[in-house]
Formats: sequence, structure tokens, C-alpha cells
Amino acid sequence: MKALSIRHPWVEAILAGDKTIEIRSWATRHRGELLLHASRTWTKREKEAVEQLRALGLDAGRPAPERTGAILGKARLVDCRLMTDADWPQALLEPRSGRLWAWELAAAEPLPAPVPLAGERTLFEVDDALVSKAGRRKRS
Repeated sequence: MKALSIRHPWVEAILAGDKTIEIRSWATRHRGELLLHASRTWTKREKEAVEQLRALGLDAGRPAPERTGAILGKARLVDCRLMTDADWPQALLEPRSGRLWAWELAAAEPLPAPVPLAGERTLFEVDDALVSKAGRRKRS
């Protein structure tokens, strides 16, 4: 299954249903289920993003260590198109210039437990058995 690494706090906002547009500088032809991988990165940029989310009244903070460098959930990628002015509110960001792509996500849901895994800078493949095994282990 395809996976996409997303930095905190954005990945958590997607899983909470607060963010439905992920912004990328590149497009994809992939549509359908997509695993959401939480990046290990935590810089000044992510700290500023937390403040942006809090200003919108959304719960955000530094992630727990087990929620970084791991698959946290999945969503359905329904479209990938150039960003429009109407997309910015669902991206939870202030408008920026440049050629950016709106990855439209729907039906986001967390996994029962994080699945530790190194991420990549592009879409990457994850063995389905790795994710389904984690789901079974949590339920038993």
C-alpha cells in the first residue's frame, strides 16, 4: 500500500478530520487508500504550525515519541490538483504563492496503534501485512 510522510502537527490534524487538503510541490496519479506516516522532524517550523492550529481553536502540541517515525492511520486520496484560493482553509494554512498541489483526502482514520517505520520524501510502498498485523495485535 502507498504511504505518505507528513510532518506534525499536520498528520494529527488530518486524522482528526480538521485538515482535508495536504499540500505538496508535486502531483501524483495515485488515487485510493493511502497510509499516513508521521515524520520524525520537529523544528521551529513545526512549532509555528502548532501555534497556527491553536489560533484556529484546534488541539495541537508536540507529539509523543511513539507517534513520530510511524504509520498513524490511513485516508483515501480522492484528488490531486493545483491549489486554488478555495483550498487554503481546508489546508489550514495561509495562502502562499507558487505552483502547489492540493492532495484532497477523505475518510481519514487512525490505526489502533502506531506502526514504527522510516519514512521517505515521496510516496512509498508499505507491506500490507505490516499494518494489518499491528491492527490485529491491538484488538486482541
